[in-house]
Amino acid sequence: MASQDHSEPVDLVGPYPTHNVGEAATTAAAAAVSGFPVVGGPAAALIEATLSRRIKEDQAAWLNRVAELLNWAVGVLSELSIEDLIDDETFRSVFASAYQAATRTGYAAKLDALANAVVNSVGPHAPEAHYRFMFLQFIDDLQPAHLRLLAYCADPIGWYDRAGIPREHFLSAARLAPLKGAFPEWSEEFIKLVAGDLTTRNLIDGATLYGSGTENSVWAPIIHSLGAQFLEFIHAPPELGEDAHAP
Repeated sequence: MASQDHSEPVDLVGPYPTHNVGEAATTAAAAAVSGFPVVGGPAAALIEATLSRRIKEDQAAWLNRVAELLNWAVGVLSELSIEDLIDDETFRSVFASAYQAATRTGYAAKLDALANAVVNSVGPHAPEAHYRFMFLQFIDDLQPAHLRLLAYCADPIGWYDRAGIPREHFLSAARLAPLKGAFPEWSEEFIKLVAGDLTTRNLIDGATLYGSGTENSVWAPIIHSLGAQFLEFIHAPPELGEDAHAP
């Protein structure tokens, strides 16, 4: 493969067009709207003109974000080209799965995670293929609250420090105590449900949230190695320095 000159930014994946994103709803969306017996006439037209347009704008923005990340990856990985990716059936499958999941959400945290997952699927440090598809399914199934809790469980002290929350000192407490302080808007029942979903997927050790321990144990991470690998997969490559895209 011919060597590439990386002295200038590459732009091998052009931007996805957005000038006509809102011109009309897709046939499927229009048919779905007209199929609701209680939604008709002006209401259907309003949804077609506004909601459908916004969804298509989100999709175009996501595709452009993926293109931006892939351009970066090709620019720094001399052994990688866009043609290689197009010819790689595993990458095509990863992209298709990520795109389908992106069409099913409007949450920025999930859209960012899906875009990051695509770029983290290329290069020598990409997870094995079966992990890539499993992680994409996790993103599709889970909600932003799950991603936030997982990030907390990976580094409770760091979470508090980044959020600017003063850390309480505990002589003896359950790990649930500082977790509730990190997410005061969440009920204990909701925390239990979200932690249960992560535990079922072997991402965290949720059972340890309820046992009492010393201060050191209260602030200790409870993420499993699979959870740490998943977090790395859904974050932008560290070389980009894009902490703002973290859950």
